[in-house]
Amino acid sequence: MIHRETLCRKARFPLEPVALRSAHRPILALNLYTAISGTTLWNVIRSRGAFGSARRGVFVPSVICSFALGENFMRNVGRKLAFVLAASNHGTMIVNRFDYRMTGPDSGVGVGYQLLEAGASDPVGVELSLHLIEARRRFHGDGVVTLDCGANIGVHAVEWAIAMMGWGSVIAIEAQERIYYALAGNIAINNAFNAIAMHAAVSSEPGIIQIPTPDYLMPSSFGSLELKPRASTEFIGQPIDYSADKTVAIQKISIDALSLARVDLIKLDIGGMELEALEGAQQTIERSRPIFLVESVKGGAERLRAYLDERGYKVVNAGINILAIHKSDPVVNELQVPELPAQSAA
Repeated sequence: MIHRETLCRKARFPLEPVALRSAHRPILALNLYTAISGTTLWNVIRSRGAFGSARRGVFVPSVICSFALGENFMRNVGRKLAFVLAASNHGTMIVNRFDYRMTGPDSGVGVGYQLLEAGASDPVGVELSLHLIEARRRFHGDGVVTLDCGANIGVHAVEWAIAMMGWGSVIAIEAQERIYYALAGNIAINNAFNAIAMHAAVSSEPGIIQIPTPDYLMPSSFGSLELKPRASTEFIGQPIDYSADKTVAIQKISIDALSLARVDLIKLDIGGMELEALEGAQQTIERSRPIFLVESVKGGAERLRAYLDERGYKVVNAGINILAIHKSDPVVNELQVPELPAQSAA
């Protein structure tokens, strides 16, 4: 093995950086070494864009690469950070600190706002869904399967997965790519090995859908983003451009296309596309008669109620959601569900 000092002596080049002086300003010469193996640091440095021009460095093949950096050189420049780690009541969570829209001097909406201000997001809804999941296990046995459609960063998905460790599983689906990354990270960082994350939009049929891309460095309630524009599209905290050149194509899936043998609970919070998702779950409903927890503000509560009622469900209000349990499911008699107070949409 050839040591660094040996290379220096053979090349007659100093080990430490030396100060040089140009006609304009002092520069710093840095010596980089590599073993004699046919691969030089020139290729590495050039591929990483370390040189502004060939005149800024001198290359000695196979042994030494020396280049000069200006005294004001800085590799890492300042940048605004959006996603941070938060020790929440739901576990360690990756959260966007700009995920908020203020609705008053001391009030706001957004999953990030709730987590960073109160340590928890939708605690009533989380607790209700956990009771429903446990009831399904009690009456239908182990192997409980839950779908979190519009999972955001995974508050419900992580809570469900931890509670069901050893006897149930979670499929968490999120359409916004950057939020999907946080969802997947939260599943991993909380060791939720019985949960998987999918990057897709849930709709009536598989295919491709164009969705807008908000600025995740601008304060907004990102969970309130609507994938399709409506006459009364909610303002999330920034204007959203739905024109073709401002959207991106992502996968669109239906619940039936997942071909799951068993489904126990489906949460739908997908920005007004809830009815489309139900239309794409007809086979699943006939086969499994899952419990539904559906955000109803944008999807139209009356239309959602009518659709589920026609398919044999008992439907009750649960805040901004509607809760639907099939009348043939023993859970409907076992679990008394109170009318929950309305909450602000995330």
